[in-house]
Amino acid sequence: MIKLVHVFRRSPNLTLEECQRYWREKHSKLVQRHAKALRMLRYVQVHTIDDPLNEMLRASRGEIEPYDGMEPLWWKDRKALETALAKPYGRRALEELIADERSFVDHQRSSLWLAKEHVFIKGPSGGIAATEDSQVIKLSFVFRRLPNLSREECQTYWRDVHGQRVLRQASEFPLRRYVQSHTLEDPLNDTLRKSRGAMEPYDGVAEMWGVLDELAAAAATPEGQRAAEEFLEDERHFIDPTRSSIWLAKEHVFIEG
Repeated sequence: MIKLVHVFRRSPNLTLEECQRYWREKHSKLVQRHAKALRMLRYVQVHTIDDPLNEMLRASRGEIEPYDGMEPLWWKDRKALETALAKPYGRRALEELIADERSFVDHQRSSLWLAKEHVFIKGPSGGIAATEDSQVIKLSFVFRRLPNLSREECQTYWRDVHGQRVLRQASEFPLRRYVQSHTLEDPLNDTLRKSRGAMEPYDGVAEMWGVLDELAAAAATPEGQRAAEEFLEDERHFIDPTRSSIWLAKEHVFIEG
């Protein structure tokens, strides 16, 4: 499958609550209505929560402020997406979605890109969701690479070194699921970005699911603190924190393929 990741900041005239309500209650219905025309298989909204932990996480890494939301969408493969966008009804559907996004999204401070998922911790029954009625929370981390690295070098280190470190120390942090989404080098990225006037894509997004109380308890142990320090130190080998962002969120699943 191929994944489209859309991270956004809200229009300046809206509060976080107003933005997320419109996105959840109105924009979601438009996406669902056009899903067949766009050959979309899965659609999830990841709503940033207003929690002081976001500032603690940001400050500990020296990162930029959290995004207001992230919108992952999935297709069978690139050809399915390209074929949908080549059809008149597919183009009309995309135009309607972009027009509606302007009701709550500040496109100039947002970004979107195509990515491939690498699942390191699959989770129960193939997956898990951080829904509002669940104790599970989701940590989203979008990042840009260090300037001395190519995207390929950055992603190779992230997958083959950092990802394996997370797996080795998973017992110290009870993660329910862990996924890396690697940005693809694809001309469609520019097409999608320019249609919105959005920023350049990030190099990747890490997504981790867990129960907050369990993670906090683990972080309070000497082993957990040591593991957290090692994770942060290892990130410095490939991530530019001053151009990256991390936040806690809840998920709303609208199309489950």
